[in-house]
Amino acid sequence: RWAALAGAPERRLAALEAKKGKFKVSDWATSAGDSVVVGDGSGKTEIQAREQPRVQAAVSSSAKPVQQLHLFVKAGPDGESVGDCPFAHSVRMVLEAKGLEYVLSPCAPDGKPQWLVDGYDGKMPCLVHDGEAYTESSHIVDYLNFFFQEPKLAAPMAAAQEATSQFFPALAKYLKNTDESADPDLREALETELTKIDMHLQDLQAQHDTEDLFIAGPTFGISDCALAPKLYHMDVAAKHFKNFQIPTECTALEKYLAKVFAHPAFAKTQYPEDVVLWGWGNARGGV
Repeated sequence: RWAALAGAPERRLAALEAKKGKFKVSDWATSAGDSVVVGDGSGKTEIQAREQPRVQAAVSSSAKPVQQLHLFVKAGPDGESVGDCPFAHSVRMVLEAKGLEYVLSPCAPDGKPQWLVDGYDGKMPCLVHDGEAYTESSHIVDYLNFFFQEPKLAAPMAAAQEATSQFFPALAKYLKNTDESADPDLREALETELTKIDMHLQDLQAQHDTEDLFIAGPTFGISDCALAPKLYHMDVAAKHFKNFQIPTECTALEKYLAKVFAHPAFAKTQYPEDVVLWGWGNARGGV
């Protein structure tokens, strides 16, 4: 299930050249020597570059090549389990959908590796692969889709992106608000964004003559991985904090929720509802 990107030095150089055409690659990654695996007898190893080391990612010692994928994400309330970040969830859905094995490291604010703090401002999710680190979930997903093309996931479509782009900002404003007098307008704004998604799904249903669809068509894809975690937050947190329900007329959206939540890429990466509530509770200042 796991696919290595680079092995021999010439393959590594070719991979780095390919990255330059599409992804930002640090100077040290281009000039550094081959990576080596260093064991300390503790059952863990470290990836280290022979020259100008910057990324030192702890990985499993289970005979995996050093090019293994390693994902650092926000930790949950216990400081050890996966946290509530929907953007990290999106990356994990892509990894799961592509059948890629990876090391997952939830990090509490005070438990981030020093290289992540110094070199990347502590931003997560952060993917380490082949001695280079990438932050920003959309960039990570682009990277995975570019270098691990099989199995293919449906590409984003412009209509789906337009229909969904303002949903999460509207949801976040609504959930973070603790001024009840402002709730009606914020609720209306959220309902407007949900209606846009529903109308998009209805258009797709008419085009494909079926209700059994994902957000960009009949095939599960990148846009579903981006949208499903955010809808999960709405389903859990808006219901809990605001007693919010999806408008009854959004029947296409209701069908989509049931379909995408049942997909293995979502189900296998889902974290408990309590973790979602913990995250939004903090965002609301404990209110």
